[in-house]
Amino acid sequence: MHVKKVALLLVLVIIMMPICTAIADEVNVPPAIDDVIKSLSARGDACIILFDAESGEVLFEQNADTRSKTASTAKLLTCIVALENSDMDEIVTISSRSASRVGSSLQLIRGEQLKMKDLLNGMMMVSGNDAANAVAEHISGSQREFAKLMNETAQRIGMSSSNFTNPIGISDRTNYSTARDMLTLALYAMSNEQLTAITNQSKYDMPATNKNVKRTVHNTNLLFDEESPFFYEYITGLKTGSSSRAKGSLVATARKDGIDLVCVVMNDRSSRYSARWQIVKSLFEYGFSRYTTLNARELVLDLPQVEINVANAQSTVLCEYPSIEEHNIVVTNAAANDILCGEIEARCEIYDNITAPIFKGDVIGSVTYINRNTGVVFFEGVLIAAQDVAKPALAAALPETTPHSPQEAPLALQIAMVDNDSTTHASLLFASIWVIITLLAFVTIHWLLFKNTDAQM
Repeated sequence: MHVKKVALLLVLVIIMMPICTAIADEVNVPPAIDDVIKSLSARGDACIILFDAESGEVLFEQNADTRSKTASTAKLLTCIVALENSDMDEIVTISSRSASRVGSSLQLIRGEQLKMKDLLNGMMMVSGNDAANAVAEHISGSQREFAKLMNETAQRIGMSSSNFTNPIGISDRTNYSTARDMLTLALYAMSNEQLTAITNQSKYDMPATNKNVKRTVHNTNLLFDEESPFFYEYITGLKTGSSSRAKGSLVATARKDGIDLVCVVMNDRSSRYSARWQIVKSLFEYGFSRYTTLNARELVLDLPQVEINVANAQSTVLCEYPSIEEHNIVVTNAAANDILCGEIEARCEIYDNITAPIFKGDVIGSVTYINRNTGVVFFEGVLIAAQDVAKPALAAALPETTPHSPQEAPLALQIAMVDNDSTTHASLLFASIWVIITLLAFVTIHWLLFKNTDAQM
């Protein structure tokens, strides 16, 4: 018996081997995070954090709570404060103080007038210090007062380890943040459609003003530059920063197959601060490799068709599953293994009071595609009638609210029900009497026959 059990187990293993191999071919196998980090050059003492917005999970962090100078990534907060405290069509007049050429510049001119929308787009593209100062003066009257708004906003959204003293990000002892706090800022920024639209572009066309001609400004984020070796096709924002004191920094977001990742790098001390681009690209690729895309149609090809009873028609209606011809699902690799290794089931929920008439295409319920073993849900949709079901002729002649008991029925229908019951009872009584008479006749004839036989003998 023991030998038979062992043999059976070996047969099962042999049968399952090709299945597991096929599954392994379909599911992504992400590289180990340590291998990813080791492959990055000039990492040094950089402060890094990688966050998966889909799962809410921090995938990697290094020195994430170490205070670092922000450089121009502080303009991300400047832009948020401006969006929340001004109108995009407001006209901003550039002061002589704002027009000074210190650091990166949008080349604004004293007395120039432009819309807040153009000022913010230009500021975030070229990281213009003059634009940031102009925003601060327009909203709060001075950079110092505007910094108070920045800190109030930072505290409100949960940036507990940050302090800002100016709208530019100029480094001083009291102007700092952490990679984790900048992640918090990025997640908040992602909820603002205006801000994400501003940062998710490679260039912006500045309209002509009273002092400047029409011109195009380009994003300082090399991940947007198709001609750069650091170009990344899934990049969606947000802000760069660099200075001799703050070194290189980058707050970046990327989206692939509906999955959003956020990566923050601060204190990149590499030559020309170039390591930040490769760090972000490599970490994004690692994050996305944790997901697998499955074709939903292939998963449900063999599911049986659903057939629903239609009570008032004494018939059934076939149901069609939702069309998922082009539907792909993106799940974690672990969930993909669960889905592929288990039996797929369509759990249907039929709406109450499904009665004829039913027309092809009517929605009559919902369906959830689920892995029976693990409970992993990978698609939800509606059940649709595959054909017409006509209302019976008798039911069509009755009122729309068909009664369920004689007490609820109209008087004429109650009488019909009672008459039908009386007729049925009389028929049963007559049949019973006829059977009894027939049996008595049969017994009598049989007795007479045998009696005559006995007399003859």
